[in-house]
Amino acid sequence: MTDNPLWFLFIMTTIVSAYLSMSISTDYEAEKVDPKKGLVISIAVVITLAVVFGGVTSLPETTEITDGLIVGLVVLISGLVPVLYIYSLRKKRNGE
Repeated sequence: MTDNPLWFLFIMTTIVSAYLSMSISTDYEAEKVDPKKGLVISIAVVITLAVVFGGVTSLPETTEITDGLIVGLVVLISGLVPVLYIYSLRKKRNGE
């Protein structure tokens, strides 16, 4: 199923749609949010989730700690990209 080029197109379309949705949601926030405060909270949540997922992945005896590290890093990177994007949008919006 993932060998089909339409699958790649579907994934890319979903990612673009999600980022456009984030742009629109930051434009329609009722009050101005301090970008740094939101960034710190979001990064703390992402790091906590990455550590939890990495730890849970490495718990079974059949897996190694490297599996947990890989899962933790993937969750961390996947979480940091949208957090930093929202931060840049809020910073740009508050600077205007």
